[in-house]
Amino acid sequence: MSERLTPSDEPEIAVVGFFTVRHRLETAGGTRGEFSFPAFRSAALFRTPEGREWAFRRRRWWGGVYELREGNRVRGTARPFGLLRRGMEILYEGRPYKLQPIRSWGLAWRLSDGGDVPLLEIRPKGPFRRGVRIKVLSSVDLPLVAFAYYLVYTLWRQAAAAH
Repeated sequence: MSERLTPSDEPEIAVVGFFTVRHRLETAGGTRGEFSFPAFRSAALFRTPEGREWAFRRRRWWGGVYELREGNRVRGTARPFGLLRRGMEILYEGRPYKLQPIRSWGLAWRLSDGGDVPLLEIRPKGPFRRGVRIKVLSSVDLPLVAFAYYLVYTLWRQAAAAH
């Protein structure tokens, strides 16, 4: 399978589990991989059906620096824009990206490239439905999609814990 997602893939995240939560990335062509989010941790693992694995973790608690690893290689990092601004600056494979909320009060997030061209949107299915819709606006690398989803899901968990 290709390591890119396109608008025709129509990806969604199906959520299953209770203590160790699993999130399956499903597309029109089948399952593209599965996240494992261990309870009470800020780390996650994504496995593809072909056996590739990407690990996500918060590198430092203070400052909120996150990273995407494949084996021993760091493929991407993310850090908050600033203390009072929502959003993340992502550096993936040496290229800059932005992950920002679509509205200041909403749960939907948008990933854009360095030139502010929107690549995808991530939003929950609804208040009483588990799962997430990912709207791919332009062809994007699967590891970058997985990293963006990990970051958004982590931010949602942090916001829920704060209330």
